[in-house]
Formats: sequence, C-alpha cells, structure tokens
Amino acid sequence: MKIKGKLTLTTFVLALKTNKIIEGKKGIFQKSNNDINDPFKKIKLFYSSIKKLNRNIPFYKSNLGVKLTIKYISLFERNIMKNFLNVKFIDGVSFFADSINENIENLAKNYGTGGFKEAQK
Repeated sequence: MKIKGKLTLTTFVLALKTNKIIEGKKGIFQKSNNDINDPFKKIKLFYSSIKKLNRNIPFYKSNLGVKLTIKYISLFERNIMKNFLNVKFIDGVSFFADSINENIENLAKNYGTGGFKEAQK
C-alpha cells in the first residue's frame, strides 16, 4: 500500500511538543531549554537508520508516519533512560520498521483521514 500525502509543519511541531522532545522546561533530548540541535540530531539519526533499512520511506515522510515515529522515539528513549530497556539503537529502529511493515495497511486504514470513524465500525 502506498501512503500519499505531505508532511505539514504543524504536525511536526505538534508531535515534537506532545511527545516532549522539545519543550520549555527541557525536553528529553535537550541539554538546555533552548537546545534544538540535540533533538534534531537524534531524530535525524533515527530517519537515517530507517532509510538504510529501506523500509516504506514514503510512510515516514507522511503526517501519520511522523506522528508515530516521534512518539516511538520518545517512548523508546524514556524507557532506555529508566533502564526498562537495554537495546541497541539500531535494533530499536529495526523493530519499529518491522512493526510498521507488518501493520501498514491497518495503520493507513485506521489512522488516516477519517480512519478513526472507520476503526470504530
């Protein structure tokens, strides 16, 4: 299934703020309140790893793909920080990519435009 659509700045910023990647009181990757470089590097590393795995690249450039990716990065990193996970970064990326591949049809159907209504049927 091919995911169409374009990424909007609003979606990207909202995903960063909602998942506390960047926030006024120091997000999870920020070294200081005004730091945007470290969060950007972490997100870029994740996307570079996805690209190397060559898995559904258009999906990760969509609004839905960005929302899910940022949420995963946040949860993944928080669990590592709390020592709930002891995983190599690339293994976490690979697990996420495999999960997306296995569920891409349902994700597009249930979380795309109007998908919430469709998922409730």
